[in-house]
Amino acid sequence: MPPEPRSSTGTPSRGDAAERRLSAWGEDALAAFEVHLRAERGRSEHTRRAYLSDVRSLLRFVDAGPAGPAGPAGPAGPAEPADPVDLPLLRGWLASLAAAGQARSTLARRAAAARTFCAWAARTGRLQIDPSVRLAAPRRDRTLPAVLRQGRPRRLLEVAAVRADDDDPLHLRDLVALEPAVRDRHPGGRAWSVSTSTTST
Repeated sequence: MPPEPRSSTGTPSRGDAAERRLSAWGEDALAAFEVHLRAERGRSEHTRRAYLSDVRSLLRFVDAGPAGPAGPAGPAGPAEPADPVDLPLLRGWLASLAAAGQARSTLARRAAAARTFCAWAARTGRLQIDPSVRLAAPRRDRTLPAVLRQGRPRRLLEVAAVRADDDDPLHLRDLVALEPAVRDRHPGGRAWSVSTSTTST
């Protein structure tokens, strides 16, 4: 069996993780998260695909780390099980995506998907704590808006729905403001439900 690709620092190369399967923990969490999005959140297939793509990217980054999902081992044997996802890892993941040239809007979407996943994982006992509570999304570039191409408004609504799942009032506001405009351009489109309890002050 060929040795695992390693970076210049001697740790498994995170860039090579894209072609590998997830760990058992990651595959189980991803499958259960998909069920949550479909059965409990009622998300469309397109939105689920966006979530799962972003979360899979995160979990591959987790698996490529020195400790992997099982946590590090000490001299006396396995250490106390640690959460496979923590705040430094989330920040490192986003930093690696930024270094790869991904746009800030894409990083913001991925950060939102990670927050939704981590909050769900903490609620279901897959993580001891939600490490994304203190995760700040990258600031968006301040540029003049481009003319929207056909199909782009629907995509913007999908992104707004992903971001709103973290129950941030500003993200919920964006979704509520954007949805009527997109529906006017695309009659018969799916309406996103926003709980009034999360938008009231």
